[in-house]
Amino acid sequence: MPRHRRVAPTATSTRAPAVTPSLPSLARDVERRRREDAAPNVVRVLENEIIVVDDALSRATCEEIIRTIEDGNGFAHATSRGPKYGEAWRSNGRYAREDETFARALWDAVDGKRTFEFELDDASGFNPNIRVYKYAGDTGDHFGPHVDERVTVRGRRSGYTALVYLSGEDVEGGCTIFYDYHGVERARVEPKTGRALYFRHGANLPEHEGELVRRGTKYVLRSDVLF
Repeated sequence: MPRHRRVAPTATSTRAPAVTPSLPSLARDVERRRREDAAPNVVRVLENEIIVVDDALSRATCEEIIRTIEDGNGFAHATSRGPKYGEAWRSNGRYAREDETFARALWDAVDGKRTFEFELDDASGFNPNIRVYKYAGDTGDHFGPHVDERVTVRGRRSGYTALVYLSGEDVEGGCTIFYDYHGVERARVEPKTGRALYFRHGANLPEHEGELVRRGTKYVLRSDVLF
């Protein structure tokens, strides 16, 4: 029997930042993408359902995003009520900001248009609700099995979760693991600085999880691909 699917909870926080720091400019990466004019190196882990693109953002930009949020004390501790309430277990730092300008620049920097040119419907950009998650190994942070539900933003409907790993090489654990409807692992993606991961989402799709971080600190940026 397929197991009951849990949703990603609306984050509850034990400490909300007094001021949400602004995200840095992505002009350097946008210019790099235009100058190189090379199509993204798209790897389809599971056909068009799970997609990986390495070097989507530069290491310098990833480090700048982390530094900007950390220096601004921008992470709040996110938790959940747990599976009893239909929510996945989670414990991690969470930053969130509505930023249309950053979302547009990110779409250009990672060359989202060419990444999703295989879709019949035109992908139009990222959800401006930008989140960055921090998973620390010394506190055993993780995000248990769950599904990401689709969202509607100004008349546009999301089709994929978008993740960009901002760190990874010094992290032990922290993979994004995908399951089938029976809870059997079918794929996993390791965190790597600058790597983008896109996967179809919706309440009717199988679960995935953010594996426990055993050592180091994993930072990952999250948005949604809108159509």
